[in-house]
Amino acid sequence: MTQPDPIAAALAAAAARSAQTAQIEARQAAAANLPSIEQLVARVDSYTHPTQLDEREPDESWIEEELRKIRDPESGFLYWLERYVWIEDKSTAQRVRFEPWPAQAAIANELLRGRWLVLLKARRLGFTTLIEAYVCWKTIFHRMKRAVIICQEKPYAAEFIARCKALIANLPAWQQPTFTRDSTYTLKFGAHQHGAAIRAFASSKKAARSHDADVIVLDEAAFQAYLAATLNATIPAAEQGGGQVVCLSTSDGPKGKFYDLFTKEWEAELGLNTQPTLLQDAKQDLIRTLKEVIKQEAVQRSRRWKAMFFPFDARPGRDADWYAQMEADFDDPLMMKREYPRTPDEAWESAEGRIYPLFARDERFLQRFKIEPEWPHYRGIDWGGTDPFVCLWAVQIPGAAAGLTVDPGCKELIREMIAYAWGDNDQPQDADNHGPDALRYLIVTPGKDGLRGHVHVYRELYVAHSAAKGLSPADLAARVKLLSGNERYRLSVADRSRPDSITLFTQLGVPVRPHRTLKGPHGGEVQQGIGRVNLLVKASADGDNAELLPAARSTPQTPKRFTLEGNRDAALSFRGLPGRRFGPVFG
Repeated sequence: MTQPDPIAAALAAAAARSAQTAQIEARQAAAANLPSIEQLVARVDSYTHPTQLDEREPDESWIEEELRKIRDPESGFLYWLERYVWIEDKSTAQRVRFEPWPAQAAIANELLRGRWLVLLKARRLGFTTLIEAYVCWKTIFHRMKRAVIICQEKPYAAEFIARCKALIANLPAWQQPTFTRDSTYTLKFGAHQHGAAIRAFASSKKAARSHDADVIVLDEAAFQAYLAATLNATIPAAEQGGGQVVCLSTSDGPKGKFYDLFTKEWEAELGLNTQPTLLQDAKQDLIRTLKEVIKQEAVQRSRRWKAMFFPFDARPGRDADWYAQMEADFDDPLMMKREYPRTPDEAWESAEGRIYPLFARDERFLQRFKIEPEWPHYRGIDWGGTDPFVCLWAVQIPGAAAGLTVDPGCKELIREMIAYAWGDNDQPQDADNHGPDALRYLIVTPGKDGLRGHVHVYRELYVAHSAAKGLSPADLAARVKLLSGNERYRLSVADRSRPDSITLFTQLGVPVRPHRTLKGPHGGEVQQGIGRVNLLVKASADGDNAELLPAARSTPQTPKRFTLEGNRDAALSFRGLPGRRFGPVFG
């Protein structure tokens, strides 16, 4: 009998294990179609239905048996949720039993596994209600469990506590705890609940700093200005005590701690950072592949956070017809993408108040070209200081239709073009603006009317906290010079607020000039520059309908905010890569 080839067998096993990693995205997509609760929780046919239980006085032995089932660490929460929890149906204002939807059951499953969750979601999926029930279950039926909830503002914190009290009030009498403290923001239980407590706070620099917790919930985390500080203050205690952290939110754009946390864990969930390649032509390749697969599986098992995305149709009853009807009711073409996204990319790219609302992570804007030396080359610099130092390299592509494209490798510029937003005073926010500012200088300064035609950004240097890192302007100039190589530039332009740095760069072999001053009665200088950049963005969004842009007047009539009127189709279109429902289109 021929003995099996161990190398071939190992290769086949490695390929199968690698395929499992490649299927993570498919499993995530299937989260919206999980089995029913009946399949997730073991049923006992002899259990009495709750409506029958209310008709008789339960005896002590029966209560003890029910409490045993409720406290079961694997199925107790879902058992209790289905049988005893009542909520308000907002569409009818009637009290109804909590019957978890598949997406809610998926989250409950992860909660029972003890995972730390970062959840990006569409609106009105009932997740906050689920978390309220989980917090009540955890604190009522377990010894010395404390929950801390951080909300955007005080009214939301008060509402969370009020809804927990309403849930508890609808429980059977033998489950209801006694309160030693019952206030707007705190529920503290009596001795028979072993000192459990639920506390809710508004987001602040010191929120929950002195409170240990077994469950920490950060609701609408993307909108919490002090999210990073809150996590830094609470996570050590949760780690030490075996606690659990849940961050859930709709999107506020690709910025802040919530975005960073979700993106990091989402990419790890999809295996984007560890994709082994099988090379079957040598034993060395096999060994390297097997080691990589084993390492990847160990990393997946040890990961603390789990990122989950839930699109608009994670709620039963929402289908294509529902989406079309809702879309027709909104004047803002980005509203549906923002509030009811189909993919994480839609959620991030459609944040409210975007300065460049048509810019998107798709093939209209993200392209890679072979840069020809004869094309006109330019550089744009934003000094940053304690903020990021940014230098962009761009070319003007002769004869190409008007537009703006960016190399996919310029990740920070892409992120900031999507995150850059208007403030409450109709002025751009002083955040996520360093790449866009460098781009604006680069576009408005050359020649008489600035850059027209097709502008392509092919390289970026993004150095965060350059001053704090001890990097001098001379160090930054050396980096720019190194990356520039032997390229020849028609113009290098920089923020004119640092004439000393402009002089130094020029002396060190990186000749730059201050960016152009725009004057005129039609909006401030920054708004006018934004308007010129948006002309190029609009041209790329229009695609084949774009034409070469005419020369601008010296005082362009540019509105403060770029209108979407007449470009609804371009704004709504989203052309991701085939088969990629989840995850970033470009890494």
